[in-house]
Amino acid sequence: MPKASTTPALRLLGIAGATGAAVLLLRLADPTTPGGPIPVCPSKTLFGVCCPLCGASRMVVALSEGDLVQAAHMNALLLLFLPFLAWSVLAWAFRRSGRDIPSWERWPGALTLVLSATMIWFLLRNLPFPPFTILWV
Repeated sequence: MPKASTTPALRLLGIAGATGAAVLLLRLADPTTPGGPIPVCPSKTLFGVCCPLCGASRMVVALSEGDLVQAAHMNALLLLFLPFLAWSVLAWAFRRSGRDIPSWERWPGALTLVLSATMIWFLLRNLPFPPFTILWV
């Protein structure tokens, strides 16, 4: 395998910078304000149901403020999935430089688990009683 031109550290630094810029833009746009520049989820608008990603932008803002409880209220599944996403990015950066590190998405049944959890989350978050009702969607 030919040697890649950048190191994993440079790739990760670029991803961290892009992530930081996206979080800053979300904070400036303030997705918690109804009618703001962040559009309402199409599935909520068209069908009246919350998709598995509904509340993701508000979750990121709450997480950037250090409010884990509010972040979990906005999108608990995505909050639980963030460490796995970070692990995947690390594995990708090292894989691109020729150093293979184990990653969860290569586990047998990983796709089935993610899809099952997403479908269960989709069904649970649309139940019409607490704690499943969502305040700001």
